[in-house]
Amino acid sequence: MPISLLAAESEAGGPYGQLYADSLAHALATRFVHLGSAIKHQEKTTNYGLSGRPLRRVKERMNSECSADLNLATLANESGYSRAHFVRMFRARKHRINTC
Repeated sequence: MPISLLAAESEAGGPYGQLYADSLAHALATRFVHLGSAIKHQEKTTNYGLSGRPLRRVKERMNSECSADLNLATLANESGYSRAHFVRMFRARKHRINTC
């Protein structure tokens, strides 16, 4: 409903349409800034991902069977997680695993 009122005011050439548009743009920009800072804060404080013993086991398996054709199911089994959960945690880790 506010959008249709804004459009009608703008089409009529009234000054309030521009004032409303400016206020709306300011409110949206402020909201995006707050959302962006909240996401960055969450990324800094959250340590999700594969770590500790499961990560060590996966690394050891990859290093010990470097020439083998390891698949995600095998590595997930080594970590103790399901394949889907292993993939999510591995990606969330943002950690490069150097092998071979």
